[in-house]
Amino acid sequence: MNLLAEIWVPFVLVSLLSWHFLRFEVWGLPTNLWEVVVGLSFLVSLLVLKPRVLLLPVLFWFLLFLVALGLGGGFFLASDKIVAWGIIKGWFVVPLVAGWLVYRASLKGTGPVIFGFSVTLLFLSILALIQYLSGDFITLDGRASAIFSSANQLAMVLVPSWLLVAGYWWLLRGARLSPAEKIFLALGLLLGLGAIILTFSYGAFLALMAGLMGLVFLKWQSRKAGAVAVILGTLGVGLLYQKISLLALASSSSVLARLQIWRASWQMIKENFLGGVGLGDFSTQYQETISRLFAKPLELLVPHAHNFFLQTILYLGPLGFVGLVGFLIMAFGRAFRGAAWLLPSLLGLVIQGLFDTIYYHQALAAIFWIVIFLSLLKWPKDASV
Repeated sequence: MNLLAEIWVPFVLVSLLSWHFLRFEVWGLPTNLWEVVVGLSFLVSLLVLKPRVLLLPVLFWFLLFLVALGLGGGFFLASDKIVAWGIIKGWFVVPLVAGWLVYRASLKGTGPVIFGFSVTLLFLSILALIQYLSGDFITLDGRASAIFSSANQLAMVLVPSWLLVAGYWWLLRGARLSPAEKIFLALGLLLGLGAIILTFSYGAFLALMAGLMGLVFLKWQSRKAGAVAVILGTLGVGLLYQKISLLALASSSSVLARLQIWRASWQMIKENFLGGVGLGDFSTQYQETISRLFAKPLELLVPHAHNFFLQTILYLGPLGFVGLVGFLIMAFGRAFRGAAWLLPSLLGLVIQGLFDTIYYHQALAAIFWIVIFLSLLKWPKDASV
């Protein structure tokens, strides 16, 4: 039973992390399929696996305490307490529990987690391909979004998933994978790459290239690796230059609109530095602020700041910001000391977080906490060679 739980709990949790779109009510309370899966997995873990939560480092608990303080402040300032509670439950509590479940079930190996991410890549990529071939787009600009409300959300799930699978294969397991396992992972990577391209997300392209550069250096660490990294870096800079140059052709481009959003977000931070704007109140505060800053704002209805760091301090205040960003820093430190195969995905998260909110969605939050908890596993110093 222990072995069965250690294999199926992380595999099912990760495979279904994007199935939040199946929503329903349980005893009058709104929920979704993935939350039910997390709840059932938690019960299985309690019944089958011996809890070892105290193995988590002190730093983890300190950072979690800071995040909790930020959530408390955000809830207190929120204008709609029901929405605020939904954010706490859906974007923090449930994903955090899922991350802990993956951690508990992965103490003897991370294979089920990675193969779960490959399933996620295959599922979302097939949907994106069908959407592209049929022309049945949700977005007006013809970008693949699969089950998500925007192409950027799809890209923010695909890129870290892709880099986790690639890092596991190329840096951790390598030749120890069976031919069937390699074919399965390769299929997920191939289709995942195609889906990332179909999102036409420049932030995703840059994050993927940054992660690939990290993979190349960690895998070969030679002049050849340096040359490949330079090529990837050049392509990344070229894409960024192309995006910026479009400003001269279209004053309403997404880049210029995003610059306005960032400026308004920074103004909101200055005006609400101590506690933030309140959980769920970004859009309302943004409309009031952007209208003061610009006579004709390019985008008036904006759900988030298009930047993980700005959004975090606006929702959680400075204490919560230190806590949540501190988890990323902690994961980087632990990855450098023993789990270098996680570095490409962490690098991708940070780069993508500069251009979008890599956390404030249930699937994105789940990936965030799974990566954090994977870094907490006791990796030998040669875990990435």
